[in-house]
Amino acid sequence: MKPESFFLSPELVTHKQYEALRMYFAEYRPAHEVASRFGYTYRAFTSLVASFRDKLEADPTGSFFFIEHRPGRKVSSNTNEIKSLVIEMRKKYYSVPDIKVALDGLGFSISEKNIYNTAYPL
Repeated sequence: MKPESFFLSPELVTHKQYEALRMYFAEYRPAHEVASRFGYTYRAFTSLVASFRDKLEADPTGSFFFIEHRPGRKVSSNTNEIKSLVIEMRKKYYSVPDIKVALDGLGFSISEKNIYNTAYPL
């Protein structure tokens, strides 16, 4: 791919949106021209513009365009804490149902199967 093709023919959705919005706001192109150039209907593009303005008001840095998306399951912030609690209770010979009751009492929502898999990984 030629470098200019990367900018002139964006393939990723966020890249396409970025280029369309840049053309609209920075180059002052009319909405109907930008919409047809990037394959949007006029109404879809004006909705994109409105959504962009709302997002920009909430996050003035514009970082929502440059978020790195990592494939796979998202890890909860409680995962390490739950894992250490399960291991600690298993060392004290708590059963899986007892651990479930204890964790439920602490406000953690985890199934007995996940407790078992945490205590006895493959």
